Amino acid sequence: MIGVLKRLRERLKRYILISGADEIIRRYAIINSFDGLITAFGIVNGLSLSGNLRSDLAVISCISSGISMALSGFLGVYMSEKAEREADIRELERHLASSLKGTDIDRAMRISVVLTALIDSIAPLLSALIVTIPFILSLYGILTVGQAYYGFMAASVAFLALLGYAMGRRSGRGLRYSALMVLIGILAAALNILIS
Repeated sequence: MIGVLKRLRERLKRYILISGADEIIRRYAIINSFDGLITAFGIVNGLSLSGNLRSDLAVISCISSGISMALSGFLGVYMSEKAEREADIRELERHLASSLKGTDIDRAMRISVVLTALIDSIAPLLSALIVTIPFILSLYGILTVGQAYYGFMAASVAFLALLGYAMGRRSGRGLRYSALMVLIGILAAALNILIS
């Protein structure tokens, strides 16, 4: 079983390399994690500012929005990436004057479409789920709603910093991007307060 998984992993790595999807997948993972986090952040702060902060509402609202973003993201990215990859294959076939159907290039392009769509869809749901863990713990009586809120805020800031670092790491500016993402979170919270 482990050998099968190892071969599958190696094959997927090869297909990602062939298709050049590694950068796209990384960007989608970061961007959509950010979207899921900021959406959850807005929901929880909106509930708090309206005086309706309850753990069950926070969890249901954040996870529901994460599911909606996951479905929308999967379908949107799948369709757009499929169209782009099909155009790339047709152009390559035109230059080669040969069909690529059934080749590793063809398989790599098809698999990269699915992987990109999966990453795009999982990222916002996962980030919303991660930051709502304090509210889930509150549902089981482990934390109070107030403690869950502060835990949520701490998890959100930490996750924003982590996403910023991941964004800026490639350019050697991980800490700068990390601080910038935290600042964006603070601005989002300030805008929520101003609107209320």
